[in-house]
Amino acid sequence: LGHILIHLLHGQPMFTPTSREELRAPRGNEAHYQVAADHPDAPAVLQQAIERATARHPEQRHASMSAFVAALDTAVALDL
Repeated sequence: LGHILIHLLHGQPMFTPTSREELRAPRGNEAHYQVAADHPDAPAVLQQAIERATARHPEQRHASMSAFVAALDTAVALDL
């Protein structure tokens, strides 16, 4: 879901492979997408929620979909 939100914010997928090899290749050395780079006016809590949802390592991501939704709810509530 984090990648879909980035696609909506950025206007393109976070990663667009051009070949099967590129699709399978590890992307550990690439820079991670930063919401603030394209949307500096986005609330920090929204940036953090999306960046955590798209973290490279599973242990750094939200523990569950409900935790991600709660983080997004917080971002929306603070922005109102």
